[in-house]
Amino acid sequence: LLDCVVFWCRLIAFLPDFLDCNLKKETGLCNKNLQRWYYDAKKGVCSKFRYAGCHGNKNNFKSSDMCMIRCHLSQ
Repeated sequence: LLDCVVFWCRLIAFLPDFLDCNLKKETGLCNKNLQRWYYDAKKGVCSKFRYAGCHGNKNNFKSSDMCMIRCHLSQ
């Protein structure tokens, strides 16, 4: 029973990152020009993009390292 609980706890902890990392790149609607990184699930890499500063999604990271930690390593 404990193994089953551990399995489900790990799955629940992992699921939000998996779902966020599979979102398409969203540049946003405001007028800023911020360099950000998103996870390209088809290519399996983090890539740069320009973020407008608002109305994006959770596949949006301030650094390549953060993108890789959250997305690439969890795939």
